[in-house]
Amino acid sequence: MAWHGPEREMDKVDDVAIPAPWGSIPARVYVPSARRTPQPMLVFFHGGGWFQGNVDVWDNPVRALAAATGAVIVSVDYRLAPEHPYPAAIQDAYLAVIWAADAAETYNSTPDLIGVAGDSAGATIAAGVSVLARDIGAPRIGFQLLLYPPISPEQDTESYRRYADGPLLTRAAMRVCWERYLPNRDAVTPYANPALADAAGLPPALILTNELDPVRDDGEAYARKLDQAGVSTRHVRMAGLSHLSFHMFGRVPASRQILEEAAKAVDSWR
Repeated sequence: MAWHGPEREMDKVDDVAIPAPWGSIPARVYVPSARRTPQPMLVFFHGGGWFQGNVDVWDNPVRALAAATGAVIVSVDYRLAPEHPYPAAIQDAYLAVIWAADAAETYNSTPDLIGVAGDSAGATIAAGVSVLARDIGAPRIGFQLLLYPPISPEQDTESYRRYADGPLLTRAAMRVCWERYLPNRDAVTPYANPALADAAGLPPALILTNELDPVRDDGEAYARKLDQAGVSTRHVRMAGLSHLSFHMFGRVPASRQILEEAAKAVDSWR
């Protein structure tokens, strides 16, 4: 896709099946040229409103992220709503993080360098699985890269009002996403809506939001929540960008700020 830019070459790409009680979870492992040994490993969850998308559609943006950061990336084809509403995606995400920790040494990494990442709905999954792993006590997640996460289903922020009609993402479309993912709002937990979580002890985070995005204020409120809980957090609002900026590296130069900020964060991650 021209919007994604040229395909980035990897040293190795593996399609794998992560064992699960309900069968297996498809995933794709991207191994870029090593910048250091061991390499960080990010478990990545794609966007798509929890009901669409797959590792193939996200292939080239994830390649770009791997190339920019030098991190091994495990891109997860988690189960999608409405056939598999919450908590299916979080269950798959948690098993994927466990798998990554177990497989880390195979990919020149270590369980001490496992992080999570995602864009849009996938970023909310990454945030939710970080809360879950903290609550369970394992595996250790060392870092969160959250790209414009729609953290809460409430949709009562200023950015939702200002950008209700877009560009690209609308308030009505986001309502449909949440309804498909969370058909039973009474059963919502902090793993589905991390805004409800106690943030103490969560992993350090880089949170990037888009200026022209209805979910902008969700991500910014979550960055403040983490910071106020003593979590090392960096937030950047990307000027002039809208939702889906992770898919614009080939056409919108400003979107490459995602890669630049991610690279700096991963380089400083110890």
